[in-house]
Amino acid sequence: MNTHQACLTTAESVVKRRGAAMGFPVTAWNTEKALTWDTPRAYHDDVEDSHALARNVLNNKDRVTRRHSLGRRVIELEVVEYSLELLDKILTDTNAASVQIVEAVYIAACRQREKRFGEAVTLGWGVCEQLISSAWNKMLDDIRTGTATSERMPKDRRTKLNSRDYTASVMVEMLEVNGRLEHDLYRLLEIARKARNHWAHEMRVPKERESAIRLRAAMQLLNHVKGIHLVLQSGGRGGVPEWPVWLWETARERR
Repeated sequence: MNTHQACLTTAESVVKRRGAAMGFPVTAWNTEKALTWDTPRAYHDDVEDSHALARNVLNNKDRVTRRHSLGRRVIELEVVEYSLELLDKILTDTNAASVQIVEAVYIAACRQREKRFGEAVTLGWGVCEQLISSAWNKMLDDIRTGTATSERMPKDRRTKLNSRDYTASVMVEMLEVNGRLEHDLYRLLEIARKARNHWAHEMRVPKERESAIRLRAAMQLLNHVKGIHLVLQSGGRGGVPEWPVWLWETARERR
């Protein structure tokens, strides 16, 4: 479901050329659980579930009189069709991890929207490492299957090149040197890698710019390695979040 949300926000950008906020990630905690396959759980209030409260407001459960109804987003049929075609492409990928990779990119974008840059950079770099490894193995496969260079990649050398001596940093360098990565993408990956290392080893909070570059690098690398084009719009409200009680006190003082 989260993978399709990534496809849906991409479709709105590609098909309708408009910006749209991404949906909240779906987790086991905030999904509706049915009692059986045929018996859904009764709908009820839940003050500990912000999503339930939001549904109550949107559905006007308590029949509050308003001058104007709350606006709702309308998603065109062609947008939905594009999102499902993109989802089919992801599901039919020979690598079963593609679904998890796309979901991880989506969750990382959501964490960036929440300004949790350390989590966003860590999760996003994990995606980049998986894709870098795929590009690395593809390069080794191409060398091994070459008609004139088949003897260059025996089994023991392949094992050595996939050992811990060849880190993601080394792989990125060699991929760029061998023309397997564009230089601009290489630069983005270097910034993302350093930001992740500073957070993981020194607890240095990444800057918003570094987190945005990491997201850009992950999406470009996903398109480069797997041909999956995503446009995730992780923008949101800026500044420091305000507690509702502060807003209420401010409103009362104005009166």
